[in-house]
Amino acid sequence: MPSYTLTQLAAALRNCIESGFPGRYWVSAETIGVRVGTSGHCYLELLDKDAAGSRVTARMKAIIWASDYNTLSLRFRQETGAAFDSGMSVLVMVGVTYHEQYGFSLRILDIDPSYTMGAMARKRKEIIEELRKSGLYDRNRSLTLPRPIRRIAVISSGTAAGYGDFIAHLEHSEENFRFYPVLFQAVMQGDQTESSVLAALERIELHKELFDVVVIIRGGGSESELAAFDSLAIGRACASFPLPIFTGIGHDRDETVTDLVAYRSLKTPTAVADCLVASHREEWKQIDALRSRAADALRLMMMYNHEQLMQLSLRTPSVLSASVRGEQHRIKAVEDRLKLAAKQQTTYGLQQLRITTQKLPALMRGELKQCTASLERLTSRLPLVAAVNMKRYNRQLEASEQAIRLLHPNATLRRGFAIVLKNGKAVRSEAELSYGDKLVTRFADGSVTTVVTESK
Repeated sequence: MPSYTLTQLAAALRNCIESGFPGRYWVSAETIGVRVGTSGHCYLELLDKDAAGSRVTARMKAIIWASDYNTLSLRFRQETGAAFDSGMSVLVMVGVTYHEQYGFSLRILDIDPSYTMGAMARKRKEIIEELRKSGLYDRNRSLTLPRPIRRIAVISSGTAAGYGDFIAHLEHSEENFRFYPVLFQAVMQGDQTESSVLAALERIELHKELFDVVVIIRGGGSESELAAFDSLAIGRACASFPLPIFTGIGHDRDETVTDLVAYRSLKTPTAVADCLVASHREEWKQIDALRSRAADALRLMMMYNHEQLMQLSLRTPSVLSASVRGEQHRIKAVEDRLKLAAKQQTTYGLQQLRITTQKLPALMRGELKQCTASLERLTSRLPLVAAVNMKRYNRQLEASEQAIRLLHPNATLRRGFAIVLKNGKAVRSEAELSYGDKLVTRFADGSVTTVVTESK
């Protein structure tokens, strides 16, 4: 069995790999961990996934030397509009290398930008088709925009220049319109963008009744930083959000999926602010127009009423005379009816009075007889009731007398107790006594006088 040092084995592996893969190869893969070192070299990893995209099937380290990186990255940005970064589908020309100290890696010699553009376009198209199939693509645009727009939920980074410009444009409009923006902090670039924006949307939805619209804004930056806004998750969340969404994520190239499903998409944060100010200005124009129309309508109504009043004033004398005559006839008819009704009522009342007068003696005799019978019954029961009450009162009196005897001080004294008096008042505590006090002790059969000489 042959024996090697580690260096010898590494050299043998290098010779084997480089002789086995001597040429250059086009490889399609996905980038991850892209970073540029202080030396200018670009370090990354290339990985491949299964058809479902859920499992990594291959993963290798790769490097772009500084001498190649500047040229390749510049051409990639110019043709795709995005920086060479992680999470991209790329077609790269590689050479297979092995280093005794740094191990196996792929050296990237060229990049095909058209492949990446096609992958990005395919991904965006698939997301848009998915949103259309689920009926979400036009949902946010179908919402009714509140009028006026004043309460604004803003998703942005609080330290971003774009957010500061947005607030400045809102606060310094020519008409000094009053807006009420509330910032919901979010990471607007990098790997955490998607989760951060989704979390902000969830927080806003919990208080959706407090806001009129949602604004998603960010400052400038590379086109690659917009990748998160092409995600299906953010697109679905924005499309189905219950409030209209305005976007201004700072780009002049293709619209992202978020822009496409939003209620209104603008290029920059300041453009969004100017749009909101313009909508407010339009509201005021409509109010002024309605105020002017109302004033004109009021003037026309006053003119019409004045003319009507003038015509009525000319017709008033004749109309008034006819009205007076009609009222006089009605009053005369009412007087005649009242006289007849009063005469009939008086006759009927006299008849009823005569009938009642005839019945009155018999009614009085019957009532007197009933009262007499009731009085006799009560008189017969009175001695018995009085006797019962007298017995009850006597028992109560005897009980009270017995209680008074038992509670009398003499009864207590006869049981062996005594009352100590000081200056004619009962002593209830030792604390009331002092040395030399004269006390009178009363018993049931007399009393004695004592002097306090000692207290224990």
